[in-house]
Amino acid sequence: MSWLSRSRAATSYRRLGPLRFFGGIAAVIAWIGVGTWLRVSLHWPDGYGFHCHGKGCLFTDLAHSSALITHGHGSLKEVAEFLWIWSLPAFGLAYLIGPLLKSRSENTISITDSTE
Repeated sequence: MSWLSRSRAATSYRRLGPLRFFGGIAAVIAWIGVGTWLRVSLHWPDGYGFHCHGKGCLFTDLAHSSALITHGHGSLKEVAEFLWIWSLPAFGLAYLIGPLLKSRSENTISITDSTE
């Protein structure tokens, strides 16, 4: 058995199936592509007076993202960029909270009526 068949990708492929596995990869690539296209077309963040290059720019983008809404022209691209910037922390939070909510719903006690 090769190392590739024991990899995380192979395990995910077997668990999810080909459609969901490659669909997830396509969704991530599309998400990155849309974000890159928005950043380039809006000249974010340099076009809005903020400069960040290298590591740590996510926090700078989050801190200054309100400029897209308040100082911008109100275009759909600016709103989309604002939502795109905040989608990463939202997905991260959902990833952390999701299992807690799922286990909480599995631990609920149902009351049965003994007269039935």
